[in-house]
Amino acid sequence: SNVTTTFGSTDHVYSIAVQPDGKILVAGTSSAGGSPDFVLVRYNADGSLDRDFGIDGKVTTDMGSGLRQEEALAVAIQSDGKIVVAGYTAIDATPPAQDPSETFALARYNSDGSLDTSFSGDGKLTIAVGSGDDYGTSVSVQADGKILLTGTSFTGSNDDFALVRINTDG
Repeated sequence: SNVTTTFGSTDHVYSIAVQPDGKILVAGTSSAGGSPDFVLVRYNADGSLDRDFGIDGKVTTDMGSGLRQEEALAVAIQSDGKIVVAGYTAIDATPPAQDPSETFALARYNSDGSLDTSFSGDGKLTIAVGSGDDYGTSVSVQADGKILLTGTSFTGSNDDFALVRINTDG
């Protein structure tokens, strides 16, 4: 069967994870609020929206860059049920730049879809790896709870592989 969930006029899904209880998490991006933000949707095993997650099964997170592009490209589930979503966001320069650099972005949620404020103080973390654009494309949680984030870092004319390990508290 097919399931469609609409946020706004531009929605993209990039990653999926299945929880031990069979519930399905989908991470992506939506511009429902006017700017592209991280989105996370949880479905019950039968494909219906899990209305106990976020607001009617949906969570939207502005990673802090206002109207700049943000994309959630990967999702992982910790052994304690917390949810880690990774991607990238643009970081505004001072004064605001026309084309700000993108940086790795990570959000951690409690099992009910609320941001986990024990992670980096507000549940959100940005990490600049190189001097150019950074795109987090994959996330994994180690047995000790540390988070691995991989992606691409553009510095000058070089495209480099980047691996970042983050402590459990962000």
